[in-house]
Amino acid sequence: MKIWSDDKWVKDNDLTSSDGFHYGYGLFETILVKNNNASNLAQHLNRLKNSAYVLSGETVQIDEKSIYASISKLPQGLCVLKILLYKDKLCFKTKIFHRPYLYSIDKLLSGFSLMKATIIKNKSNWLLQHKTTNYLENYLVRQQALKLGYNDAYFLNDAGVITECSSSNVFIKSGDVLMTSPQQEGLLPGIIRNKILQQQKNLKYKIKEEKIEKAKKDGLFDSRSQSGAEGKDEQDYGFRVYRLDSSNMQDVYYKPQDYNQNQLDLFADNVKEGRTAEDLLTQVMLDWGLELSLPIERKTISGKEVFVVAKNSLYCCFDDGIDEDFAKAIAQEKPMRMVFRDRGFKDDTAKENVKQLLKQLSDDTEMRVI
Repeated sequence: MKIWSDDKWVKDNDLTSSDGFHYGYGLFETILVKNNNASNLAQHLNRLKNSAYVLSGETVQIDEKSIYASISKLPQGLCVLKILLYKDKLCFKTKIFHRPYLYSIDKLLSGFSLMKATIIKNKSNWLLQHKTTNYLENYLVRQQALKLGYNDAYFLNDAGVITECSSSNVFIKSGDVLMTSPQQEGLLPGIIRNKILQQQKNLKYKIKEEKIEKAKKDGLFDSRSQSGAEGKDEQDYGFRVYRLDSSNMQDVYYKPQDYNQNQLDLFADNVKEGRTAEDLLTQVMLDWGLELSLPIERKTISGKEVFVVAKNSLYCCFDDGIDEDFAKAIAQEKPMRMVFRDRGFKDDTAKENVKQLLKQLSDDTEMRVI
């Protein structure tokens, strides 16, 4: 097979010409490695071989020699090894990658926030029980969760059973019992999940494989809370009504090239007269692709009204007098996105200083001015 590259047809490499690349015909394992010791390596390789046999109907040879050699040459400390097994014409081939380990001990101890995935899993899809390279649904759901300020999302199957997260299994704690949904509900038999099930005699908890939908009766996954936490009621008991209208912005905001210098004084403010802060917030959410049903709260920060959407997903302040002190205060909140009104800055110097302070104190915050 040949591929078009640099204005000519060239011979493709084995990876991009393979069935694994074109059709997602492949499997992978991600393994935690600490100081050249791979955690549960034998179990990961066994799962890889078993899944390869199910997919192909034959025993598949894995380049274990290269895997062990690659582990011995990894940097010291924590990292993640990824083994990719993909179909290439008549055989399977192995590729090996590594990346840094992303989570600190503090993060692991502080816990993770979850949202409900917007994609429903089909429990009859047997591919869900294998770690195939058909992972686009999981990837998109995780990216959406991160965009909305969550760490991950949990899936429901078409019977309403909680199955797993985008890259991990789920256990629910109720008293001295840990529950996880059965594999036949459409989930990956995770390595750590299997170890917990096998070693339950040595644990202080009772382990049950049970459809987690039943846990609602025990108040574990209360329908009022997406995080599954007990007690805190996050239900929005109100509703919002929207009507279709023209843009909140003056025409010059979209087509500045249509106006000359003498006309710009007519548009000292980009926003049309009579538009409220709520109007601007709605437009900002739509422009950024955020659902209008997301939770919104108001905060007062340094004397300014701030709209907070979906925890730290979006902060908006349309008040006047924005200066460096406000930037320092808002940076402590670590918002993913921050929106100001152009006329809201104290002056041009403050506008530039606010931008630089946010970049310095909250580097992950994306600032936008309307």
